[in-house]
Amino acid sequence: MKKFLILASLVLSLNACSIEDSKEGQSPNDLNISHQMKKIRNSADRLFYYTWNQDEELNESEKSDLVQIVSDLKNNFHKLKSINNQQANETGFQLILADQNKLLADIEDNLKNDKFDYARWQLKGVTHNCFSCHSRVPSLSDKIDLNLRINNTSFESKLAEVEFLVASRQFNNAENKLYHLAQELSSNDYRKGLAFDSIKLWILLQLRVTDDLQEAASNLSKLVDQSTFDEASKALIRHWAAEIEKLANTQKNSQTDKTSNHNLESVKSILGNLTKYRSEEENNRDLVSSIYASSLLHQMQYEDKSKLNHQKLLALLGVTYSRITIPSLQALSMPYLEQCITITPHTKWSKICFINWKSTFDFNHTGSGGENLENTDYEKLNKLKSLSSKSR
Repeated sequence: MKKFLILASLVLSLNACSIEDSKEGQSPNDLNISHQMKKIRNSADRLFYYTWNQDEELNESEKSDLVQIVSDLKNNFHKLKSINNQQANETGFQLILADQNKLLADIEDNLKNDKFDYARWQLKGVTHNCFSCHSRVPSLSDKIDLNLRINNTSFESKLAEVEFLVASRQFNNAENKLYHLAQELSSNDYRKGLAFDSIKLWILLQLRVTDDLQEAASNLSKLVDQSTFDEASKALIRHWAAEIEKLANTQKNSQTDKTSNHNLESVKSILGNLTKYRSEEENNRDLVSSIYASSLLHQMQYEDKSKLNHQKLLALLGVTYSRITIPSLQALSMPYLEQCITITPHTKWSKICFINWKSTFDFNHTGSGGENLENTDYEKLNKLKSLSSKSR
């Protein structure tokens, strides 16, 4: 195993030449962020093999190496905080970066305390943040041909492989794997729910990264025609395909890029009522519009920030992510909403954010045995409630 870890690191360091690095006219900060991300990829690739090859046992020397890899990864992520450029200061980037740093610090602590099984379980969630971050805005694929060798054939490991491909900017490979995974799983009566998960992630990449909507609509229609889903599921997927085609036609008829035709108020119109309770069925039906709205909001931050109401932006991002029925993205809703409440308390938007935050909070802390809250939960709830109320 150790030989493979070293070899994989060398392969990635030789091939991980980011498209961003080749652009002319980049500032030193732009180059720094690309350089840091390449260093992060080196460590992440080595960790991926260890995390998902469950039959591998580590000797003491390899355990020591693993602790060092996680420490290097954490430090490289931490350095991104000090880079000051448009990409590094984007709200979504900063939010996910903070969560990733917290997770890696906890993993490092568990490894140092010899809690390797728990740390290994935690490592399986690292690629969720990678996927969420690298799929925010349109981007080109890097020319890396890296095949991850793992002996785990579970859906979770295949999904993690896709997330790793997105993290290393191999978007075309990631899209192809998700599409074929959805095809494979849709023919299995017991795994059709997983096929749906694959389709949702594939749609996310199409709308936020690739941005070739006409082809996406066509491919989604082909997929459902070849599947053995029940009629209700087929109807939902065809609805998604129709919504994507509608967006494609709108963009085709427009003479400008998609964000030029939108502002925060038009995104608010796409979302509709921001405080009304919505069922999972409603959120699934509106998946395409919610993902599209999130794409618009992230791209707007790369334009003139002086024209953006930052609190309103956070509110719309929080509401949007709460409606995207992909767990790893839905989890980002509460941090966005919390920022919205604390950045400018006692406003209309802080109230809207608290209503949405409280809805998710109640869902997360209520089970068959009723409400389950710790003292720290009560403290946060009361603090945010106070900050969201109108000033006297």
